Amino acid sequence: MDEPRRRTAALLGALRTSAAVGMTPTTGDVMKLVLAHQPDRRSPQDTLDAAAHAAALAPVARATPLAVDELMGSPAAGLVQDAADMCRRTGADGVHLRHVLATGVHPAVAPEALRELGVTLSEIRKEWRASIARTGKDKAAGWDTVLLDEPERDPPESLPRARAFIPTAGRPTISSGTGCTRTRSQSSSATATRLRRW
Repeated sequence: MDEPRRRTAALLGALRTSAAVGMTPTTGDVMKLVLAHQPDRRSPQDTLDAAAHAAALAPVARATPLAVDELMGSPAAGLVQDAADMCRRTGADGVHLRHVLATGVHPAVAPEALRELGVTLSEIRKEWRASIARTGKDKAAGWDTVLLDEPERDPPESLPRARAFIPTAGRPTISSGTGCTRTRSQSSSATATRLRRW
């Protein structure tokens, strides 16, 4: 998988997870921003499916959770490392959904997907920084660096619309007392409980 599709999959996968657990801050505020720009009140699933198709991400029937060691041997290895780096830079107590989303708020994200989402990376960063400031999660200065605005490519004027499904693989979390440097796998139910708070 090339870099634009990998980064786009990270963005859409994190937004899909946020929608599935109730769109709570801070990632939920990004999903709400996207939905506010959808025509005819398009649902989160339809919106993310259309963005996935526009980015040429292959549909799958169902997601299969993966342990962290499996992820590190997959094309997602770089994203796992990036999420851990985001954790360290923001002074968090562990890798959370917001750190996974940060790996997808990246200049390499397919502009076709952003057009389907109806937002720019600059708009995502602005809304998300405001949400983080309101909730007081992590170190604000660290997030200011992570969400530093960058020039964006102009998206194409027209895109096909269709449905696809983005898998959300098993989430990394942090073993007790290890900060952001080591990870272990979680059950899906434990993961949902942990991510629901963030």
